[in-house]
Amino acid sequence: MTSQIGIVILHYNNISATRWCVWSCLKNEYTNFNLVVVCNGTPEEDRESLQDLALDPRVSIVQSLENKGYAGGMNIGISKALEDSLVEYVFVLNNDSVLHPQALSLLIGAAQEKNVAMVAPRIVGLEYPHCLESIGLQLNKGWFPFLRKDRNEILMCPSGAAALYRRDMLERLYSIDGYYFDEDFFCYNEDLDLGWRARRAGFLASDCVLATVYHEWSGATSVGSGFVVYHSFRNLWWMWAKNIKKEDFINTLGWTFLTLLVIAVRYSFSVRFVDFWKGLIHGIKGIKKAKTRRKGEFSTDRKLFVSSVFLPKYVVKKDKKG
Repeated sequence: MTSQIGIVILHYNNISATRWCVWSCLKNEYTNFNLVVVCNGTPEEDRESLQDLALDPRVSIVQSLENKGYAGGMNIGISKALEDSLVEYVFVLNNDSVLHPQALSLLIGAAQEKNVAMVAPRIVGLEYPHCLESIGLQLNKGWFPFLRKDRNEILMCPSGAAALYRRDMLERLYSIDGYYFDEDFFCYNEDLDLGWRARRAGFLASDCVLATVYHEWSGATSVGSGFVVYHSFRNLWWMWAKNIKKEDFINTLGWTFLTLLVIAVRYSFSVRFVDFWKGLIHGIKGIKKAKTRRKGEFSTDRKLFVSSVFLPKYVVKKDKKG
């Protein structure tokens, strides 16, 4: 008997992308799933225009009256998906993504074969599928997150653009923290925060490079926008405050400072200079509040999920396509 999946797709603008994303799921060779589309603060007309998708009994449309960001929107969808007691896995998916027909069966197979709670697919460009976007997320030795493009580098967790999570892991995190994704983050780095909390709770992650997801990079926001830069660097501090043991952070402070220096120099000559520094400042100001959400155990050996590299290969030299 195949495991049942709860697929959660977050809709924010771009009706055509959402429809294509849902269609790719409905046409997938793996059929044992329920699908929740969350209209995240979008006009009622969006919900009405998507309603025909719900003619398929596996699909339900949920409306959020306000834009709760990726974190809050996905939390609504995950809660809805888990209302079905038969759901064993939740697959979160950006609406600007398209699934390969065999993606779901390959992801479930990898999760069960490797006995892991999180699986990262191979994410490639929607328009340029020869361009590899990621096979999950990684942390460098200074605790900075980067897209993982080399399987020789340590996997931290899947990217929130497309991630398979086991039900018992999500329920365990909810019992500890009272949420799945941290809604204070709104969007960006909330996927890494969830993965980090899961690793601390003893859950393992793996990848499945045969399971392909085609993704339109930053389709809902825009590549390198001020919005992306601000939230990414603001949330970075909160993620650290919640998940790193004090002694571990002190022991790697040199690498953290060096990474921050490299990034700061880059943004100092960028049009996103103000967004970068505003994000850092607001992040530091929010550390005290983030620490109040610091729960769970901190016994996980960081060597299991923190890379030994300073910067991933694709950052320091021309990225290989494919």
